[in-house]
This record gives sequence, C-alpha cells and structure tokens, in this order.
Amino acid sequence: MELGNVGRIEVLKGPAGSIYGAGTGGAILLDSPKAPEADQLQARTTVGSFGLFSMNLGIKTHSEKQTTFLNYSKTQADGYRTQSTMKREGINLQTYFYTDLKRTISANLLYSDLFYQTPGGLTLAQYKANPAQARPTVNTALGAVDQKAAIYLKTLQLGIAQNYDFNEHWTNRTAIYLSQTKAENPSIRNFERRLEPSWGGRSVTNYRFENGLFQGKISGGIEYQQGVSSIKTYGNKGEMLIHFKLMMKLQPGSFLHLLRRNLIYPRIFS
Repeated sequence: MELGNVGRIEVLKGPAGSIYGAGTGGAILLDSPKAPEADQLQARTTVGSFGLFSMNLGIKTHSEKQTTFLNYSKTQADGYRTQSTMKREGINLQTYFYTDLKRTISANLLYSDLFYQTPGGLTLAQYKANPAQARPTVNTALGAVDQKAAIYLKTLQLGIAQNYDFNEHWTNRTAIYLSQTKAENPSIRNFERRLEPSWGGRSVTNYRFENGLFQGKISGGIEYQQGVSSIKTYGNKGEMLIHFKLMMKLQPGSFLHLLRRNLIYPRIFS
C-alpha cells in the first residue's frame, strides 16, 4: 500500500473494531484522499541509503459528477544485508460517481507486485564475523543465497460500494469485494505456493444523533465473507510434502454496535 493513496487513518480500539469482524482487538480504517478542487498531476521521488529508490506518479480529476484518483508507485532497495533486496510496484484506481445529492457510487481497484529476499538468521559467531551476511551454507545445509530464499507476492483487489444519505441522521453503505493473492516462498528448506481468493459483501446503516452535550453514532447491518486458501509445500528436490486446501466461510450475520459517544464541553473561552 502506497501512503499517497491514503488521505485519512482512523483507529478503532478494542471492542469498537468488532464491527469489522468478530474477535478482533481493533481495526484500522484507511480513507481515500479528499477530492481536489482542480485537476492535479503529482510526481514524487525518494532516494536513500542501501540503494533505496522510490517514485510515485498520481493523477487526480474532479468535477460535479465524478472524482478519480489514479496512482502508480515503485520502490526498490538493496537492503543492509546480503540477500535482502526488495522491489515493489503497485497501481491503484479509485473513482466516485455522484449520481444525485443523496447517492454516491464508488469503485476501487488495487494491484500490488511485491518481491523481497529473506537473508535468514545467523548464529552469534556468524553475526560477530559479519552482521551483514546472509545465512551461509554449512556442509550440506544450503544457505539463503544458494536457495534463493525470497517471497513473491501478487495481490489484486476490487471493490464496489454505494453510499446513500436518507437524511441528516440516517445513512447506508453497501459494498461488495473480490480479492486474489498469489504467493511463492522459496525458503531455506521448503518451497511454498499459495493461492488465496476471497469475496464478500456488507451493508451498514448508521444513525447519527445529538442530544444536548452528547453526540454519537449507532451502526447495524449484515455481512458475508468467504475465502479459500490452497497451499502447496515442496522439498528442496521438488517432491511434494504437503498439499491441502483450507476454506474459510462466514455465513450471513448481523450486528448492532454503538461506535462512538462523545461528550461536548460548552465553549467558555473565545
């Protein structure tokens, strides 16, 4: 995730995060940047030590009927240790259509291609000899360089949502999403492949209220999520050791949650 695609971060602590999944200790919400007042073209580059190079290109367009954000980012670094190179490319498209004063239709497309090498752990003697080295080959046990230890991770996410404001108190947000993750991990001993598609949807209705010194929001709705994880693990010589499929499924459910209640102090001093 490129930080240029994030306009606001909200942290929900403790039970407040349960509205986005049971058993969570909290949640982090990432909102898109605010719509620009005029069309924009942005470019940013960062250069640092250990071969760090990062570039970001962004296009923003805005009109009365639509807002579009298109962002491309690329980051690479050699790393401090041997076998610690990192490369990442990503593209993000966000678009909003204002069909009328009460309804907004939005779509979000995110693709990320991440590669990073894993140097492995060192013994105390190896660390003292050269802390920047990767895990070396010892006798018949091949090290990180010989095994080309690394992680290849490709992710594609697509979401479509509708926001509808019934009045100043009642609002509804309904969304569906698809996600696909493909991972390969050649490590010191094994070679693992993962394919993890998932999909789901949720509809949340909010009621905002204000009564004297108090204001707050009550949220309730339903959601459905399902995911499948296909994992294959091979040995160094290519023989298959483990192959299993895990299906995670959450049946349609409902929730009711008081998200926030704030005390507003009267303004005494100007």
